[in-house]
Amino acid sequence: MTLFGMMPDAQLWPCCDAAAYTNGDRCTCWVVEIAGVQQELQEGPPYVRRKACEDCAYRMDSIERQAGEEPNSANAPIYCHWDAPMVVRAVHPPSGAAIEYAAGVAYDPVQHGDRYWKLDGRPGEFCAVWGALNSVGRAR
Repeated sequence: MTLFGMMPDAQLWPCCDAAAYTNGDRCTCWVVEIAGVQQELQEGPPYVRRKACEDCAYRMDSIERQAGEEPNSANAPIYCHWDAPMVVRAVHPPSGAAIEYAAGVAYDPVQHGDRYWKLDGRPGEFCAVWGALNSVGRAR
């Protein structure tokens, strides 16, 4: 199975410099198609969400935890995926490989530095659970 971000198994030669230098582990050829149109970015501070999402990675019954993943082992600031651009498909043009994603499985927010933005152009919000665990208030 091809994993997004890795050079497809069927690709015989490295397709890009990143794939060549990482033995195919970090291919930068993939093109992501999102559901909707990314709007112009609006400046402003990121806020902390008011409450946790129903499918928050921190929940004990989350998809991430069921897969044995720790939602934020580095305890870095974590942005909520709600309103982030949802990936519907990833295509590897050199090989023709494509991966279809079910709704809510993968997101690809615009990132500049350590900040993320929502599909509507507003700054992304920090996860409510991460904010509570790290005593980060909801200042406006």
